[in-house]
Formats: sequence, structure tokens, C-alpha cells
Amino acid sequence: MSKGKNITPNQRAMIKVLLDQNLSQVQIAKKLKLSRCAIQNAIKHINKFGMLENAPRTPRKRSTTERIDRIIRRLSEGNCRLNCQGYLQRNESLSRMLTE
Repeated sequence: MSKGKNITPNQRAMIKVLLDQNLSQVQIAKKLKLSRCAIQNAIKHINKFGMLENAPRTPRKRSTTERIDRIIRRLSEGNCRLNCQGYLQRNESLSRMLTE
């Protein structure tokens, strides 16, 4: 996640065009009113991914399977006052599946 504003694909395209015209990073930064570091990072992005769009994000890894989610959902609909620890104490097979 970036600290500041993200560079748009249009700005990356402009950077690529200006690089092809043999302008330096400082000259491109002044022309587009961006920092030199932003220009340098955009050039790295273009070289690494070969595309002008933002890089695809990867989702967080699941800690439970869909089957375990269904079991927890079914148990919680039966007794809404129990928390996860209560379910684990009442259902040993569920706790074994989670620890494996």
C-alpha cells in the first residue's frame, strides 16, 4: 500500500512516452508535477509487470475451509449465544479439523 496518491495508468503511459523521448527522471517529474521517486517507482512497475495498470492484489489466505465454515454457520444458527470457544468445546470433531 502506498503512502501517497497512486499513479494512474494514464500517468504511467505519459512516463513511458517521455522516457522514449530520452527525458531524464528529473525532467519527467517536473513536467508531470510528480516526485522523482514516484517516477522511478513507476518505471520499476512498468519494467517488472510490463503493463500500465495497477498490479493485481492477492487475497488473504483462508484459515478455514468452506466445509468448516458451513459447520460453524449451522451450529451458530442453532444456538446464537455460544462463541467459537463454546463450539469447539461442544464439538470435538470441529476442533480436530481446525487444528489439522
